[in-house]
Amino acid sequence: MKIALIETGTSHDECLYAQVLFLKKAGHHVSLICNETLKSCIKGYDIADEILFFPFSKNTWGLAFRFRKFLLKNKFNKVIFNTAQTSFVKKLSVLPFPAKIEFIGTMHYVNKLLKPTLGQQMINAFIKKYYVLNDYLLIKIPTEIRSKTEAYYPIYFPMYENISLKKASDEIWITIPGKFEFSRRNYKLLFEQLQKQALSPNIKLIFLGRIYQNSEEYEFIQSQIKYSNIVDSCIFFEEFIPVELFHSYIKLSDYILPLVSFETYTHSISGAFNLAFAYQKPLISEKAFVCYSDFAENSIFYVHNNLVETINSTIKEQSHKKYYQSDKWDFEYLQKKYLQLLN
Repeated sequence: MKIALIETGTSHDECLYAQVLFLKKAGHHVSLICNETLKSCIKGYDIADEILFFPFSKNTWGLAFRFRKFLLKNKFNKVIFNTAQTSFVKKLSVLPFPAKIEFIGTMHYVNKLLKPTLGQQMINAFIKKYYVLNDYLLIKIPTEIRSKTEAYYPIYFPMYENISLKKASDEIWITIPGKFEFSRRNYKLLFEQLQKQALSPNIKLIFLGRIYQNSEEYEFIQSQIKYSNIVDSCIFFEEFIPVELFHSYIKLSDYILPLVSFETYTHSISGAFNLAFAYQKPLISEKAFVCYSDFAENSIFYVHNNLVETINSTIKEQSHKKYYQSDKWDFEYLQKKYLQLLN
């Protein structure tokens, strides 16, 4: 089967490699087509049969017509949109396509399926089947459209070069992945507690995301360093983190701390979840996530007023616990789920 996997937006590239892998291992011909802004992000994705870049950010009708012509000329059987909610996809949705081409897409925010805008309704009439990014999102889909929806887990990455990092044998690394932004994670909760209770000496917090200078977040961290005893307990980054270095830190981490609230992620996921699942690292999760099996089986839980206490004590108590014992983390199982919707 000839398949086009397309990312017209400027993000979510971390979801592409697993899909290419699932498809190629099943013997399909895969054309990976991305927004040209993602060129530097698609490292090691050359397991695809071809990789092409288009200026999707221009988002013109002329480009939409040219891209339609490209899809028809190349006679793709299936077209999969990695992000099924961009304005360029909306433009394509009003153009005529032969019925023999099936359009499928990933919905990163399932509330757009539950309460679609007019633009999303146009896309929904165009895209007949949807992927979501976790089983807990799948259960929120209304029964009448669930048969056309499947969850998949983008938890595979290229074999990036390992960067040598110094880590003492008794150290425990707890990593918070992603750009340091207040809108993404509750850093203030963590640092408020760190002012009252210090971390155990062998624990390091790795803030694995760039902190931009002259930002509110940068000023906040400077004040915390000045008034709290965290210099030896935390690692921060003020520069862009190369992908090889980023994944090297994740591989050496003992725990992943998403530092997100349950209320914020009822209709989407955090990229930190998938990094934990990919490298089978236990999560340190807010207690409310215990209702989902992925977290119940693979997390240590905290409530708001005991995060640092949990980090200091519970980790030591649960160091013997085995995680990721379910068959659902096997490649064959995850690939089968992905292909099920396609077939």
